[in-house]
Amino acid sequence: MRIKPVIATVCAAAIALPAMPVSASQSQSNTVAEKKQEEKKICRWVDRTGSHIAERFCLTAEEWRKVEEYLAKEF
Repeated sequence: MRIKPVIATVCAAAIALPAMPVSASQSQSNTVAEKKQEEKKICRWVDRTGSHIAERFCLTAEEWRKVEEYLAKEF
């Protein structure tokens, strides 16, 4: 598939993206459980272009959401 090489590139870019700032009111409203869930890493195996070996990427749920949004816009 042509999408797999793009996923690897997008994942690498998502790791490099800086976190968006959160206002003080939003940060206070989050509970401890919500913060732990946001920080939890989700790991996925992604095929690399030019290689038969997949690479493991671990991102937060928010970062994976950004990757999926980017891919939806591109395709």
